[in-house]
Amino acid sequence: MLNHYFKPWIAALAALLLAISFGSQASDRPTEDPSPSADDLRKLVEAALPQELITEDNTKLVAQLLNPKLGIPLSRSFNPYRAIRTLFGRGGASLSPECRKLTTPTGDMATDECIASKGLESGKGAYKVLRYSKHLALGNVAFLNREADRVIDPAALPPVKMTDREAYEKAVDFLKGTFRVPGEEIFPIPAEAKMLPVRTIALGWASAGGPLKAAAPSSVPVEKMVLIPRGLFVQAHERLQWVPGPGKAMVVMDDRGVKEAIVQGWQEVRPHPKAHAENAKTRSELVSEIAEDIASDLQGPVQAMNMRLMLTVVASENGVGLLLPAVQMAVLPVPRDLTEDEQVELSQMQTTTAGMVREYPLVRMFEEFDQNDDEPLK
Repeated sequence: MLNHYFKPWIAALAALLLAISFGSQASDRPTEDPSPSADDLRKLVEAALPQELITEDNTKLVAQLLNPKLGIPLSRSFNPYRAIRTLFGRGGASLSPECRKLTTPTGDMATDECIASKGLESGKGAYKVLRYSKHLALGNVAFLNREADRVIDPAALPPVKMTDREAYEKAVDFLKGTFRVPGEEIFPIPAEAKMLPVRTIALGWASAGGPLKAAAPSSVPVEKMVLIPRGLFVQAHERLQWVPGPGKAMVVMDDRGVKEAIVQGWQEVRPHPKAHAENAKTRSELVSEIAEDIASDLQGPVQAMNMRLMLTVVASENGVGLLLPAVQMAVLPVPRDLTEDEQVELSQMQTTTAGMVREYPLVRMFEEFDQNDDEPLK
């Protein structure tokens, strides 16, 4: 009788032990690498590079990219004293003593900023500040207009009325008129465009609820934020008339005026003197270079791979950036659960789950070194 009751339990125990045994054997085997094979990776790169732009002969493409239309740089157009009069009005602003020091104690070019301000940064009153590179070839200018602290009723705040188009046009006018950013280097957005690089900033709060009523969330749009990347006109192809360049700008405003404006890295630039169109890389060279480089750091399957042509700064001479045409590749991995080892690496900032973005010069550079890290350029 006892044997009758024990048999099912014995069978279940045997099945469990067998499953554990198989699981142990499976865990002993090396896990399959989820990354794409070398051939698959090359196919992904091939598909990402448009054949009508990147060919086996990129001489003409590189020649056009090495001849961008450049405006007058900030080092020659931006007048700090004129900007101070415009932004601060009567009474002007106080300049920091550091503004007079244009070199470091060792005689090198000072890369920090000059500061003009009115009011106390740490106080509760109104405060304005203008910051700009001592050497404007570096292309950094910023302005902040902070109102005095006051108690406000968010529900009584008037909503911002300007449209995205109006905000964009006002931001461009401010950058060109006050900061003297060259208009030739701002990508023109067609009048019929519906998607603009403008975001609405809203103030949110929760209204007090009653005994039987939960707090109701409310919000009011108060400002517009305009993002403007630098664009360089090259007319390299009917599908490629503008490419991104180094530098970007942001303007935040409401219906009363500009609250904050930042121009970052809008560096004075010129084509690299040792970059020549006859040394343009072929499509095959680029595919091999990109695939091999990405494979060395790839840690999983690829969901998408996108490219864009750009002009990037690879070295500087006296603050002037030297431009090279380049292919920028963005690799987006397939979302997946991380292994324990990968989680440790992520916590130690040794890896990332956000994919990767790499730049690859379109030109072969011989016996040329990057002044930033003393490594030979590819």
